[in-house]
Amino acid sequence: MTKNSVTQATHDAIPGQGLALIIFAAFVTLAAVGLSLLAIYFQIGSNVQVPVFAAERITTPSQLNPEPVERAVFIVLAALAPIGLVAALRFLRGFNPPPWLAGLTLALLSLALAGPFIASDFTSVMFFPKSVSGTSRTIMLVLSVILSIAVLVQNWTGGKPSRSSMALTIALACIATFIFQIAPYRLASIDTVTLASQWSVSYDAATYALTQVVAGKTLLSELPSQYGLFPELIAPFFKLAGVSVFSVSTFFAVLQLVGLVCLAVILHLHVRNHGLRILTFLCLLIPTSLFLYLNGFAQEIYLQYYPIRFICPAVSLLLFAHYCSRPSRMRLGALGIASGIAVFWNIDSGIPVLISIGATLLVKPLFSQRPKWKSLLSALGFSLFAVLSLCILMITLRIKAGAPLGIQEALASQKLFYGAGFMMLPMPLTFHPWQVILLVYAAAAVTALSAWRRHSDKPVYDLLFCASLMGLGLFTYYQGRSHIFCLMMVLWPALVTGAVLTDLILRSIRKRSTSALSNVLAVPFLVFVSLGTVTLAFSSRNLVTTGINTLSDFHTPRDSVVANELAFLRATYKGRNCLILAQRQAIYHAQLQTSSPLPGPGMIETLLQSDLDALMAGALATPLPCIYLGIGPSSQTLAKIDDAALISHYPVNAKNDLGTLLLLEPPKVGSKSVQP
Repeated sequence: MTKNSVTQATHDAIPGQGLALIIFAAFVTLAAVGLSLLAIYFQIGSNVQVPVFAAERITTPSQLNPEPVERAVFIVLAALAPIGLVAALRFLRGFNPPPWLAGLTLALLSLALAGPFIASDFTSVMFFPKSVSGTSRTIMLVLSVILSIAVLVQNWTGGKPSRSSMALTIALACIATFIFQIAPYRLASIDTVTLASQWSVSYDAATYALTQVVAGKTLLSELPSQYGLFPELIAPFFKLAGVSVFSVSTFFAVLQLVGLVCLAVILHLHVRNHGLRILTFLCLLIPTSLFLYLNGFAQEIYLQYYPIRFICPAVSLLLFAHYCSRPSRMRLGALGIASGIAVFWNIDSGIPVLISIGATLLVKPLFSQRPKWKSLLSALGFSLFAVLSLCILMITLRIKAGAPLGIQEALASQKLFYGAGFMMLPMPLTFHPWQVILLVYAAAAVTALSAWRRHSDKPVYDLLFCASLMGLGLFTYYQGRSHIFCLMMVLWPALVTGAVLTDLILRSIRKRSTSALSNVLAVPFLVFVSLGTVTLAFSSRNLVTTGINTLSDFHTPRDSVVANELAFLRATYKGRNCLILAQRQAIYHAQLQTSSPLPGPGMIETLLQSDLDALMAGALATPLPCIYLGIGPSSQTLAKIDDAALISHYPVNAKNDLGTLLLLEPPKVGSKSVQP
């Protein structure tokens, strides 16, 4: 055996990669500090244009928190990150650190992965929510350590893991998702709607555009859509099945199931350790929306992220893994089409999908030993398919509208939230779990870049690089509104990436290609997913009981006010498209299968005074067949409309028994109005 072959055989890549990761993290930290100081010095974003927000019935503190410096630093660092990664890897290429430095590196990385979670608000939300408030935290921690040790022992003493059945993986994922997420939490009908703000705020905002498109309107022509153009894609289904709270919640529950099954399949393909795979998937069920229920927000389904912003990245990541395992033109075309659809579906999550896949196809040839021109053709083909599919969708939308589209409306929400800073929150500057998520993405990118030169034919590294970029792009949701709940929502790519990285470490230890000391790196992630699984296990009794009760009492009305208002609407609307100016506007439109007679956003999406003025002008200038006006705190709109002006123009003709909803109609000769 030659000297080179001996050196290659004894080379331990993991400590070297860990050292590269530490150097890269130091580079990013110093760059962030420098960029922040420069941004403050040059007063970047100091003259933010403040829009005029719609007047509110109940005055609330200003929610305008622009983050020009934070956003600028994040974008610049994301752009500079590839340069830093390449520099760190080239500096340490072929470097085999001495044992003391390797041990110190692994210990520091392990502390960096675990330290920020200690005493953070993330821990109480993820691992110790209200659902386990009566359980000892010590017992939960001990059980999670036992599970972690069991995985390590099985990896060290067991033989080569056997391949399990893909069908079994999918079946178990479906069963677990239905029992722990869908049945107790995500199924809904009009009878489950209550006066809780979650229905009139977040649920209404997510579904209003869908009810209008199903009724025949066109997005970007007659109304905007705050959460993307997805209603145009799914409206044909609801035109056949009918739109209602039940059909919408069931459809989105199916999408949620599909997205989670995609993650289960990805774990099946690239995580060989069965215990790690099961623990990761069960843990994934918590941040993919279940944490809201476990923390006491039982009616906050929050469709805005799960599944609207979740389904396309999950499906696209699986299609990418499928393509990398056996590349073909057909699979590349399907991947490009899916990415184009993802941008059309929701631009916030679609852009990360498009960039992460395209960048992976483009960057890999620069590091691998494969012919570069062939790989670059793949990136070009992917881009052409993606752009072509997006253009076809936009042209179809233009034809449907019969008039030029208001393309600026597609970015209106991004301008309002990210540009003006509406409802934004700054990121914590102390040690916090958000830093661990970015560190995991950096570790995945370092691993992929360093491995492409030696293992360019192994698709697991393609997946790691793509998932890390996709996760970084989706992380902007938390960067803008840095609430702990938002961090939970963007956690899933880090869990998938962390599971693959941990499995690679365990494989290396089992093959004796790395020191057993590398177990130190696997422990933080194993404890994390084990503790998440323990949390789910201790919450399972409540989840199962709630699921059974939900299914058995599915058609029992939960709230008398909602039931009374809906009965009044059904008895008086007479097939007309009435203007509903009340809370639960979209829900009532869905149940009646009607649309607003006026163009423009729904009431809960009417954030600007200009939109509110346009609504009032349209209502007073356009002869409307009827208006339903909410009265009192449980039904009146949150935006301050001029109730008196509407009543003077459209007299009150009827009201429901509880007096929370008025029917306004044009005056008729000789008719008498009802006193509100």
